Parts: sequence; structure tokens; C-alpha cells
Amino acid sequence: MKVQIVDMSEEFCNSLKALLPGTLTVNICTDCQNAFSHIINFKPDILVIPSHLPGNDGLYLLQAVRSFGLRPAVLLVALLNIEERASELKVDDIVLRPCKM
Repeated sequence: MKVQIVDMSEEFCNSLKALLPGTLTVNICTDCQNAFSHIINFKPDILVIPSHLPGNDGLYLLQAVRSFGLRPAVLLVALLNIEERASELKVDDIVLRPCKM
């Protein structure tokens, strides 16, 4: 199973990766400007994305990924509660920041 983590914080990405079982293949992307191409090339089963990215938001990125035909399970990491908009895009779960790992 493949997990793609997208976040500007390398510390957050590495902390989350360390918590995941070693049986998963985990790809980290801290270059949010190129996140779409990372996701499309990796084709993850699970996608962890932030709600806010420089120049875009995570839901816009998710919409683009889904329009490309990928349907990974999605964990949205949000600074604000955006449940209504997230439910429109069928986000599987939302974690509000700050959070304890």
C-alpha cells in the first residue's frame, strides 16, 4: 500500500512517516508547487494533504487529482474546520492542527 504525504513542513512529514508501519511505501513531498505531479506519478492508495498550500489549497489539489482519475483515501490536515467543503470532495477524515502525533 502506498501513502503520499504532502506538507510544507518536512518535520511534520517525517514525524508522520515514522508513525506508519514499515510495510507501507511512503512518499514525502514538501514541494507543494509540484505536489500534483508527485501524486500523479506515485499513484498513492492514501493521500495526506494540508488544507492550505502556497498558491492553492489542498482541496483544489484534491479536486485536480480526482479529475485525473485517481481515487485515494484522503486524510486532510486542516488549520480550520472546513468540513462542509471537504465533504463535497468526499474527504475520508480531517485532522485539525496543531495535533499530537
